[in-house]
Amino acid sequence: MTMIIASTDQPTPGAARPALVALTERVLAELGEQDRVVHLGEQWCTVTPPETKVRRQGWKLHLSATTAHAERVLERAVRVLAEFRIAFKFAASRTVLRELNGPRCTRGGAGKFITVYPADDAQLRVLALRLHRATAGLSGPRILSDRPYRAGSLVHCRYGCFLANPVLSPDGDYRDMLLTPDGGTVEDRREPWFSAPAWARWPFSEPRRAARSAAAPSGGVLLGGRFLAAEAIRHANKGGVYRAIDTETGETVVVKQARAHVGDDGAGGDVRDIQRHEAAMLRRFAPLGLTPRFVAEFSQDGDDFLAQELVEGQSLRRWLASAGTPGLGWPKLLAVTRDLMALLARVHADGLVLGDLTPGNVMVRPDGGLTLIDLELAAEEGATLSASGTPGYAPYEQLSGSPRTASADRHALGAVLVFLATGAEIVHSGQMAQRMLQRRRWLDLVCAEHSVLGRLRPLVDGLQDADPDRRWSLTRAGQFLDAVSVRGAVLPDAPHGDDVPDADTLITDGVEHLLAAARPEAKVLWPVVDPRQDACSAWPGAAGGLAAVLAATEATGDPRCHDALRTGARWLLGRMREEAVPTPGLLHGRAGTLLVLHRAGQVLDDSDMADEALGWAHRLPVRWPNLDLASGTAGAGLAMCGLTVASGDPGLLGRIEAIAEHLAHEARLDDRGLTWAPASTYAARSRGGAAHGLAHGTAGIATFLLSAAATLGRGDLLELAGLAGRTLAGAAVQDGSGVRWVEHTGTGAYAVDGWASGTAGIGSFLVRLWRASGEGAWLELAERAALSVWQRRWGQDPSAAHGTAGQGEFLLDLHAATGEQRYRLWAERLGRIIGGHAHRQGGRWLVPGAGWRRDDLSHGTGTAGSLGFLVRLRHGIGAPWSPPGGRPLTAGARASLV
Repeated sequence: MTMIIASTDQPTPGAARPALVALTERVLAELGEQDRVVHLGEQWCTVTPPETKVRRQGWKLHLSATTAHAERVLERAVRVLAEFRIAFKFAASRTVLRELNGPRCTRGGAGKFITVYPADDAQLRVLALRLHRATAGLSGPRILSDRPYRAGSLVHCRYGCFLANPVLSPDGDYRDMLLTPDGGTVEDRREPWFSAPAWARWPFSEPRRAARSAAAPSGGVLLGGRFLAAEAIRHANKGGVYRAIDTETGETVVVKQARAHVGDDGAGGDVRDIQRHEAAMLRRFAPLGLTPRFVAEFSQDGDDFLAQELVEGQSLRRWLASAGTPGLGWPKLLAVTRDLMALLARVHADGLVLGDLTPGNVMVRPDGGLTLIDLELAAEEGATLSASGTPGYAPYEQLSGSPRTASADRHALGAVLVFLATGAEIVHSGQMAQRMLQRRRWLDLVCAEHSVLGRLRPLVDGLQDADPDRRWSLTRAGQFLDAVSVRGAVLPDAPHGDDVPDADTLITDGVEHLLAAARPEAKVLWPVVDPRQDACSAWPGAAGGLAAVLAATEATGDPRCHDALRTGARWLLGRMREEAVPTPGLLHGRAGTLLVLHRAGQVLDDSDMADEALGWAHRLPVRWPNLDLASGTAGAGLAMCGLTVASGDPGLLGRIEAIAEHLAHEARLDDRGLTWAPASTYAARSRGGAAHGLAHGTAGIATFLLSAAATLGRGDLLELAGLAGRTLAGAAVQDGSGVRWVEHTGTGAYAVDGWASGTAGIGSFLVRLWRASGEGAWLELAERAALSVWQRRWGQDPSAAHGTAGQGEFLLDLHAATGEQRYRLWAERLGRIIGGHAHRQGGRWLVPGAGWRRDDLSHGTGTAGSLGFLVRLRHGIGAPWSPPGGRPLTAGARASLV
């Protein structure tokens, strides 16, 4: 009898079963339990007896394991679980488990190798004891979201959902919800610490618990009996980094934590070994005086800790950001380059290599001196370490596992110099030949316009030669700098440029790729990067890709696009009918989806489709906990304005007015200016209007107010949008002749330039405010924003939300409003830069997304957003959710959308 009653979502049909799955099947067969229903997915394998009904929620068990002990933990667990005929799941492969145990895994989900769903709490207690005994002596990381069954146990427990119960949240993403005793719901949040709902009582008797860390009388936590940690610098699955006081000396130090069994290498090593290596390197580097001083090593609760001197100053990355320019001018760049080369020369002369020279690992002290930090990958020259390094800086041979060499450090130095000149950190992927081609193509584009990098181009090319033996020595690099300082510019070879794909090629190939990747028979039309995101939404979901297909259909009339548009639109309608949850967000909700469907209906001459989209708009809420454009009320209002203009149907005017009145009521005017904040009871993941930007802040809400003023003919809404403009003007940060805006996050304040949260999106609002009001001050501010965007064009990825495509949309807005040809030329240049980042895949030229990902096809962060910009650039057809330009308004005039 075959054991696999059902198998779903197997990554490669007909492929050999993963070893962990085969082991489970063998053990169950050996025990005579051959009727299990086995579902094999890409990440998880779920095993369920056919008669089992899994509870909706309750206390569940998780078991962790290192990759070295995974088979033994799984086999012993399966032998216990088979007796109880309950459902469980496990990581489908060692690769998945390695990711779950990885240093960068999300802390709330890390370490969960096996999940067990007991029938009740009585069974839970029996299972926990049996599983604890069965896996005693084996190794696995501590699961941060859970509470260990007993100290040191691989068995952990938390209260949560058993069955997936995804509900679209006010932010437009799916969240599992728990039922409360009074019939309400609360989110099942997977925090990186143990927490349980107030009504859920811990199901085990409370053993006497040893104190984990001594609390100091003055607050904070005492680590190693010596270091008083009162502030976390950052958190990660591998452990925290803390600012602490050394109680023996009184000095401030940095304490790094390495959690046991995280990042295990399958042979017994983990991040603790890496940190011990770093400690050894600190001691080895000490005579050079280039690194923080080693203070102490100690262990606590199974984790390792490293205390070292706190170096005051900023990383090279933040130091450049604080300089207020996208790159250093020639004199300063020359001086910093010489300092970096002198630092490397001292390191290499002592027989050492860094292995990870990046702008984040060099500190600029207050006196201007440089200090090296984070020596995890440093080593004696010729040492063999695991294949590791920072993409974009480490050369191909180091990422392939070759021994550490000084040549690799010089390759990294070349990338650091490009960053210092342009502010750009470019991560090309693929095989070495393809990476080198992309690198040359991008540098050709930059150096054609960037005089500073153009002067350094021969040095950068020499340091980053594909052949490690041909890379320039530091001596030769110094001679080049001496020569260029005396003689002036050293002209690089003429840029090639002829192998950069043009916009038409990128559009054709990108749309063909979208058509080939569509899966109308699946639960998601295009693969989503994050399965928690709404599969129907405009930016992470299917409506974004469909918008690119829609624009291509309008632009080219290609029958393939026409057919794909019809198929995709029907998929969207079917999915929306299934869920019937009209979330209001323009980008992360369903409001933007309705704009796509309505325009698709018009293009396809399908009045039923267009009418259904219009009908759905009447179900969009006019009040919502989140007020912003991306996920909240303003997004619903802007979509209604667009649908009113597109359809000529006045039926939505009352709802637009209700939203406008609500947002006017929620506006707050204080010493910061005009702001909006989400409802106090709303646990937002975005900030729902409490920021400056277009997607989540003041600029986006005010963009709706402009559209409402035009649609309703209300001058008071135009005045309110003008107050928002004055608020943004007051918050603008000088950037030479330009301006930028700063957004505040949990880790600090950062000037950003993208469409969603930064300068480009705010600039687009200012353009519309100028067109609506006729006040020249708004155009002047928008043009200064455009200047900043243009000057920083090299440092962005190609995406629409935060990168080059979104900046190009702003420049096209400005060109459409003013007719100034320079903004059109700038936008065309950004299109050329996007082409410089393209890669060949399956015979097509494709553009990567945010973070240089190749598998993201979405509009906000992936390929579809770049395609949308390029189609607008070539054919003038924008995304349905982009408000079109309008004419200046008078208070009582009805006009087209602003």
